[in-house]
Amino acid sequence: MESLRPQVIGWDAKNAWAKCDGAIGGTVDWPSQPASACAAMHMCANEATLTTEQRTALASAIRRLPDCGDP
Repeated sequence: MESLRPQVIGWDAKNAWAKCDGAIGGTVDWPSQPASACAAMHMCANEATLTTEQRTALASAIRRLPDCGDP
């Protein structure tokens, strides 16, 4: 059920990867703190199944965060 509504999943949850499509697409918010957002983005890069376009968008978002290196 949570996979149908990823906005209800916490970024620290075991299945947080389900939020990645929405976060990359702009329909789900990344964590507000830069360090937490960086961790979430790295989790998405490593655990979610992403298209080439999503990977490119995610890499751009990662590079905009302070002190957030490539995954």
